[in-house]
Amino acid sequence: MQALSKEITEDIRCCVCGNTNPNKFKLIYRRENFDVTECNNCGFYFIPPYYRKKIEYQQYKNEAVTQAITLRK
Repeated sequence: MQALSKEITEDIRCCVCGNTNPNKFKLIYRRENFDVTECNNCGFYFIPPYYRKKIEYQQYKNEAVTQAITLRK
């Protein structure tokens, strides 16, 4: 398996066991726009925060979404 780059492991944290040691994660597979990693402590697979930070939430939040949320309150 390929090693995770320093930028990918920035702020990495397993939400299952709380592992934050960058050396205790491994790359499971790489896709064009994201990687999937595995926590060596508990075996949890996830997409690191590095990729989630790149999501532009404007594409999800628009007037229709705001209206739907407001109506649910």
